Amino acid sequence: MICLAIAGSVVAGLHYYAVDLPAQKNLPAPENSVSSTSNCEICKHNCRVDTDYYACLAICNDLECS
Repeated sequence: MICLAIAGSVVAGLHYYAVDLPAQKNLPAPENSVSSTSNCEICKHNCRVDTDYYACLAICNDLECS
């Protein structure tokens, strides 16, 4: 019984290093939202309904469009 437990642990470890770990390393890194201009455009579009349009644009420039 103990031999089966040890063998199962060894097989699970080999599977992790052979299959799971390389799959995790091959995942691409997520794109930073700072380099994307879509957040900036959405923020500026939302400023159209704000009562203080220019203050809203300034906030967009500080947060999203820099």
